[in-house]
Amino acid sequence: MRRIKNKRAWVAVIEAVLGILILFTFVMVILSRNNANNEQGSAMDFQALFLNEIENNQELRNNILSNDEVDINNSLRIFLQKFNMNYNLDVCIKNMQDNSRCPLYINSKEIIAYDYFVAANKDSSSFEPKKLKIFLWRKE
Repeated sequence: MRRIKNKRAWVAVIEAVLGILILFTFVMVILSRNNANNEQGSAMDFQALFLNEIENNQELRNNILSNDEVDINNSLRIFLQKFNMNYNLDVCIKNMQDNSRCPLYINSKEIIAYDYFVAANKDSSSFEPKKLKIFLWRKE
């Protein structure tokens, strides 16, 4: 009779340990998914920030319209450093009719790309719309 009670006690202990392991695994999966979504969300929030910067920064718009990729890269890197995010960026400017690929070689598995269209400045008399592509990826 005593052995039966001991077996029942051990079964109850094993069930409790398995229950805790299952609960712990479930919590870890939920937390890892939530963390991944937050990181992607923070990177995606840059789209509105970049758009606002392009809209309000007249010098940046002039650089886009004059195809000055070096100054645009520098300006956007400085802008990106304000937010203390661990991302690299590179830009590519194309004419609206140009559908060729950007000659960038980025060694990263996850790349976030934004496309912006800049048509002209307020004080500009010419109309030569440009397509600005911004590529973001995590620093390694």
